[in-house]
Amino acid sequence: MAPALSTLALVIGSLRFDREAMLRATDRGMLGATDLADHLAKRGVPFREAHEIVGRIVRERLAQGNDLVGMSAAELRAYDGRFEPDALEVIRPERSLASRASPGGTAPDRVRKALAEASEAVRR
Repeated sequence: MAPALSTLALVIGSLRFDREAMLRATDRGMLGATDLADHLAKRGVPFREAHEIVGRIVRERLAQGNDLVGMSAAELRAYDGRFEPDALEVIRPERSLASRASPGGTAPDRVRKALAEASEAVRR
């Protein structure tokens, strides 16, 4: 193994993650904005229009000092009646990550596959 890879392996091997703190950090900001636009697009709203709707939500929430977490279905529907009750589910971090299932995506199966491929490449 190359010296740089050996050093990197030592660094990565000693990393520790505070999963609770990481999860709490996902409750802030606008991480689910694209997921909301995708929610509308899957219901037939042209993505450009869905992007504009969600952009308005983001701008107004930021102006109020709020983020997407804590919004109600009624609040979403006030912006656009095509938001369905499950729209709030799509902005949950677990759902958002799992929905990215294309190659290189963040879905758990994709991440496991990428890790396996990287491990195999290092072993060669």
